[in-house]
Amino acid sequence: MILTDNPYYNEPGYERSAGTAQGQRASQAYDDHLLPHTMDLAIARPATELAKESHAGVYEPFRQGKPPLCPKHRASRPVVMSCPFDDVRDAAGWADRGLRRACFAVQR
Repeated sequence: MILTDNPYYNEPGYERSAGTAQGQRASQAYDDHLLPHTMDLAIARPATELAKESHAGVYEPFRQGKPPLCPKHRASRPVVMSCPFDDVRDAAGWADRGLRRACFAVQR
């Protein structure tokens, strides 16, 4: 979605309907149709990927007993951390479900 107040009018040929009642209705329908897709592409998908990366980069080293600590702290402090997710798919699903609920609320 083009980040303007009325992206509908940026489409070829639609600028002629700006300022008309029909143009306003069409612009609103366009926005209503595009908003969920924009939210999905701009927020939900990147957050799902972030959840996957977080799982792999943060929790897996601890699960494998290889926490990312410097040798000094690794020797002096045993670190125990459990992963809140069963695997990467669970982490991605968690992010996806939460953001889809947020997107649904925005649609209303």
